[in-house]
Amino acid sequence: MRRIGTENTKLIVMGIDFGAARIGIAFGESDQKVASRRPFLLASGSLTKDAQAIIKIAENEKAQAIVVGIPVMEDANDGGKMQKICRMLGEKIQDLGRTVYFVDESGSTFEVESELRDMGLRASQRRKIKDSAAAQLILERFFAGNLTL
Repeated sequence: MRRIGTENTKLIVMGIDFGAARIGIAFGESDQKVASRRPFLLASGSLTKDAQAIIKIAENEKAQAIVVGIPVMEDANDGGKMQKICRMLGEKIQDLGRTVYFVDESGSTFEVESELRDMGLRASQRRKIKDSAAAQLILERFFAGNLTL
């Protein structure tokens, strides 16, 4: 597997934090290894439709690769369901012709929620940005070399 960021080429990479209600989105450049969040996308309830919407956004931003967060530390309450769904989403994106990488997203939402609370944001403000802030963190983990197979 080719490691993004080890080449001399600058690549634009999209980060995804998939959720049942919202899909967090972030973008970054491999040479700078810094990510910035974008407005979240409402989940449609269909992985195929969500994958198509993600591809459209990636094309608009000229992203060459997409990083999908995978909850490696499975939540006992969902029996690993979210991990399977995130992998299936990644596979659908790959089927549509995009390079996909997976990164462990375990604890990302909790970490982001804590940071946003420390910033003094109200719950309604946190709700609007936490998914894309989690996607930003996932992309930062990817740039740090934390790939998941």
